[in-house]
Amino acid sequence: MYYIFSLNVGYLIGSIPFSLLLGKIFCKKDIREAGSGNLGASNAGRVLGKKIGIATLLLDLLKCSLSVLIIFLLLRNNPDITYLSHYLYLAGIGALIGHCYPLFASFRGGKAVASTFGFLLIMNLYLFLIGVVLFFLILKLTKTVSLSSMFSLVFVAILSFLPIFNNSLLLGVSLDLAFSITLLVMVSLVIYRHESNIVKIMNRSENKVTWL
Repeated sequence: MYYIFSLNVGYLIGSIPFSLLLGKIFCKKDIREAGSGNLGASNAGRVLGKKIGIATLLLDLLKCSLSVLIIFLLLRNNPDITYLSHYLYLAGIGALIGHCYPLFASFRGGKAVASTFGFLLIMNLYLFLIGVVLFFLILKLTKTVSLSSMFSLVFVAILSFLPIFNNSLLLGVSLDLAFSITLLVMVSLVIYRHESNIVKIMNRSENKVTWL
């Protein structure tokens, strides 16, 4: 029951389409009808402007963090819970699925990059910081957001198997092999959601940033 509960809490929070709501409230636009039609922060920035893009990025990042934190606060003192971290992983996966296939936006969501970083933020701050630094380093070299996102997350997922990353600094729980496997599942979903971007990268037609 707790497993299903954790997954559903994450999914419902992840399903909140922040870019869609911000676009309609502040710009009177439906982001699904402009740009790539994606509900992620990149498309929000292109279609709705830098401020909305940044707000979307932060809110999408917090989806996973908030989902995990809620489950942590609800279950941490429950005597029936043996492996608390496993419920946190499920909350994160639920939020990621909700972001990609949101219940409140006709199951048309984003590509889960920010949400995956949000999972890293709450579960392992060190991996989060490494991922962010690597993202910007690759972005500086390639000017390609999609490539930087995928490469940095794949690298961090591999790093997560090292024993030095087996503790959650913010929550104080021990992380096991299931954490790394969860992260690999998340990164696999991110790569799957970037299928069209991968084709563009191979064809050298992917959009490049001009501000860096």
